Amino acid sequence: MTRFVAPRPAAGRGRNTLSLGPAPKPRNPFVAAAHQRRAGGHAQGDARQRGRRELHEALAELLRHSP
Repeated sequence: MTRFVAPRPAAGRGRNTLSLGPAPKPRNPFVAAAHQRRAGGHAQGDARQRGRRELHEALAELLRHSP
């Protein structure tokens, strides 16, 4: 009866090369820019700016009412 022998990992390539899927694709800045144009701006950045605007308005309101 032969025992199952696991395939040896490739030499010098981290721990487990079998569970590593395809190589991660590098981020293409042109594709990212096209997606942002289609979406109409940066979603996260817009939300951040909106939050800051609300914060500034609230602070201005507080300063108006303070003696």
